[in-house]
Amino acid sequence: MGGLSNYRAVGKFDVLEAPRNPIGAFDAEQFKKDAVQLFENGSNHIVVDLGNLDYLYSDSFNAFSMIHQKLVSRTGTLGILASDELAVRSLQQAGVDRYVKVFRSEPELMSATLQQAPAAKPVAPVVDVAPTQPENAGQHSVPADSGARRTHKFTQSFNSTLNAEPEPVELKGMGTSFDALDGAKSSSGKLFVGVGALLLVAAVVVYFVFLR
Repeated sequence: MGGLSNYRAVGKFDVLEAPRNPIGAFDAEQFKKDAVQLFENGSNHIVVDLGNLDYLYSDSFNAFSMIHQKLVSRTGTLGILASDELAVRSLQQAGVDRYVKVFRSEPELMSATLQQAPAAKPVAPVVDVAPTQPENAGQHSVPADSGARRTHKFTQSFNSTLNAEPEPVELKGMGTSFDALDGAKSSSGKLFVGVGALLLVAAVVVYFVFLR
């Protein structure tokens, strides 16, 4: 791909062999160049094969982060194939395994390729079917899911309301015109009694003053 010869295809992944510097350590700058070239040539899933490397420097982790961000921008993924336990431990200590998938073997890469998201179950459309008239409609048959049962319940409740005896109404606090007339009669009677008593007292006083 584009002149690169240090990579191979494993399933959906383009596995890039880790470049080495003259002292045999991981060459972070060369890795970025190779990974960017794969990215520009259309690769969305890149895995770097560390081989027998057992130690990584901080510039390696920075290079992994940069390539990861480029791939994520295109919904891609970056992986690391590490078979050495010390290399895996250094990736975990640096926190690289939190955003990059670390594979321990090539068969694990193939397994990740074959894993597919489960297909969504089709949802049956909701069809509003109008009730049909049964063939034996003349025999007064009522479908089990018809609204006749609900109508019967409503009729029964309505009839029970009509047949129920009305509750007695307390009329104690309700004023009528007859009550007003009775009150007026009672007041006028009391007035007449009062006036009669005053006249009687006046007559007695006049008797004792003028006749004795």
